[in-house]
Amino acid sequence: MLLAIDVGNTNTVLGCFWNGTLKRTWRVSTHPICTADEFKIKLAALFKLEGLEMQAFDSVLVSSVVPSYTAMLRSSFQESPLHVINHQSPFSFTIKANPASQVGADRLVNAEAALQEYGAPCIIVDSGTATTLCALRPKKEYLGGAILPGIELSIETLARKTAQLFTIELVVPEKAIGANTQEALRSGILLGYAEMIDGMVRRFKKELGRSDAPVVATGGISAWLKGLAQELQHFDKDLTLKGIALIYESLRCRAAHRALTWPAPVSGCMGLTAAVSA
Repeated sequence: MLLAIDVGNTNTVLGCFWNGTLKRTWRVSTHPICTADEFKIKLAALFKLEGLEMQAFDSVLVSSVVPSYTAMLRSSFQESPLHVINHQSPFSFTIKANPASQVGADRLVNAEAALQEYGAPCIIVDSGTATTLCALRPKKEYLGGAILPGIELSIETLARKTAQLFTIELVVPEKAIGANTQEALRSGILLGYAEMIDGMVRRFKKELGRSDAPVVATGGISAWLKGLAQELQHFDKDLTLKGIALIYESLRCRAAHRALTWPAPVSGCMGLTAAVSA
């Protein structure tokens, strides 16, 4: 079994894969001062509820945008094979963003999953603490994208930096013209955000020269954008975990091909390529 870990700025999502299929997911907070011992206790409790033990996992793969949390995970899994994904991992596309080392691992694994599912060109919108838009062009080249504040971060900043505004419950407004402060905030945050996403996607499509490029949405906030952002066509809340699992398969196949004692490549490994630029 594979334990895939997606570390975001607010939440960490864990996924259990068995024979390439996602069987179970868990979501925990990405606490900045969590120790390795605390994390192992939390993990053991979650696994116990499912009748699992850490020893059941063959590998642990991590996609992380929080360096301190990555270091904690390394300490937590000292007795397990752990791999942290970065720009040098075996992706099936070339990274054209420069420097490649500055591209977040979450954006790259999202691109891998979207490429395998929808092909290229493709646009990926990941809505979390920050919202990222990424573009792949037909030559299987990762071009880069855009980063903007997420919905929840925008709400928190408005509440903290303004004297008469406050946090609100995310409820889709019935109209754009709000009759009171709550309605005005919901309109501005949700409808305004959806329009911003649509506008950015249209710009991406124009630069790609492909108005028919599929657009894939993921992230914790993406569900709120259904029906609001018209450019979003496909929604997959597990896109990042699936991308991590695909990198695991590539790594596994590479190891099998290098092992001279193996009589033949691992089943399903043929055709996998890795063309990652330096």
